[in-house]
Amino acid sequence: MLACALSVGALCGFLGVVHPAAKNPQHEDAAAQTKQVAQAATAFLNTLSTEQRQKVAFDFTPKKTAVIAPFHRISDGGVAPGAPTASAGMKGPAGPSHENPPGGGQHMGPPNGGKPGAPGGGPGGSGFGMGPPGGFVGEQYGMAVWSNYPVSDVLRPGLQLGSLNVAQRAAVMHLLETMLSPMGYQKVLDIMGSDQALSQTGQPFCSGTACYTVGIFGEPSETKPWMVEFGGHHLGLNIVIAGANGVMTPALTGAQPSVYQHDGKTVRVLARENDKAFALLDSLDDTQRKHAVLNYEVDDLVLGPGHAGEQIQPEGLKASAMNGRQRELLLDVISEWRELFKAPTPARAWKRSRLI
Repeated sequence: MLACALSVGALCGFLGVVHPAAKNPQHEDAAAQTKQVAQAATAFLNTLSTEQRQKVAFDFTPKKTAVIAPFHRISDGGVAPGAPTASAGMKGPAGPSHENPPGGGQHMGPPNGGKPGAPGGGPGGSGFGMGPPGGFVGEQYGMAVWSNYPVSDVLRPGLQLGSLNVAQRAAVMHLLETMLSPMGYQKVLDIMGSDQALSQTGQPFCSGTACYTVGIFGEPSETKPWMVEFGGHHLGLNIVIAGANGVMTPALTGAQPSVYQHDGKTVRVLARENDKAFALLDSLDDTQRKHAVLNYEVDDLVLGPGHAGEQIQPEGLKASAMNGRQRELLLDVISEWRELFKAPTPARAWKRSRLI
């Protein structure tokens, strides 16, 4: 049931899927928002040197579907694009792999040379990466690559925050704040803070806020399609903008740890979707719960990298079998993904229009 809610939320638009029409207030609002995002992206690019621009700005080439982007461990503890040898074996879905890997086929060694205590490797961490030694799976669309693995295991094209100066990093965060709703921006900050807390315990992979990576695909424009990718460990935002229209997919919001301390306060990452989901579950009667609660555990991404185009087999309790109040609670769960990004359509209007 929750997986269904996530997939629905991921397909809802960043700017809202709107149909341009003359003097359409929603279209005008969306166009103005696109202008603000394009200006923020351009402002970020203008803070960079020529060398930095070459590392963060890429062509945007529409593709029919994404392809698998495999990476394999090499002798120095880093990774390189491409599937591992057959003897090493790779755990992950089979399928077509990328032809033009990010980085031009170059490998990345362990973060900061794998020195204990170095930023990115975590205090006491080697920075040699994690997961199956045989290989790691990312997903590539054009030149963009995303994954649930850390950036030291599946290489992302772009610049890591740790490589930027204060002004450049502020420009990246301003771009995110311009694209995201206040709730969505805070969620991203909480996820990044969670990974920072994780890095302070010492991890053998690139962890912490310095590792999150940004890439711009295509020229920021108010009319032509282009894309922003931002992510790292437990966070993947892929946002395509085409004039007044936009879409955010695939998207990943996760956390480890789910609870941490920051400035003397307890932060519960993803608490809103967790609490809303339990509120929905608590509203169900015994018969409904038998359909809603599945008899197996999900311990990995259901539609992660390598599963482009797949559909989840419908399971659980249908919304048509819920009463009005329960359907409202269901939409409230979905809103945690649907409303990550600013949209010209008010949330209440969207909910009313989607009531079954």
